[in-house]
Amino acid sequence: MIAQTPSRKESLKAALLDVITTVLILLWAFAALTKLLDYGHYRSDMHLQFFDGKVLHVLVPALPYTQICAALFLLSGRHRIYGLWLSMLLMMGFTVYVATVYYGYLSSHPKTCNGLFENSSWGGQLVINLGLLLVSVFGIILYQLKCNPWKTRP
Repeated sequence: MIAQTPSRKESLKAALLDVITTVLILLWAFAALTKLLDYGHYRSDMHLQFFDGKVLHVLVPALPYTQICAALFLLSGRHRIYGLWLSMLLMMGFTVYVATVYYGYLSSHPKTCNGLFENSSWGGQLVINLGLLLVSVFGIILYQLKCNPWKTRP
């Protein structure tokens, strides 16, 4: 039996999915590591947020480890879809939070973004988050198209 070579379209989908996955892996790995390497600063910044102390008790340690889980899922070809969905959920949460501050539903709080985006305004952060949310959604769509269970196989 002769192996079929992927079409140009399939190769493009795979390449785009690899780029999206790489961007998200770098994002989550960097975000988690900056939190864990300067945990005291991260924790004190988080305690300046509007969250209840009981929520913070869980959220502060859970967030960097959730970001690490997202990166690890994305690294695993077998579990990549879980990483894409987790990335989308994380970005949805961050985007909703930034939007509520930006549009004045919450009083301004210190941003806990470390590194890459710490100097951006709330409006800039909202645009960045929306872009990364769309990247995650696009990754899920590409993954579903690439791994379509209804596609007939020879």
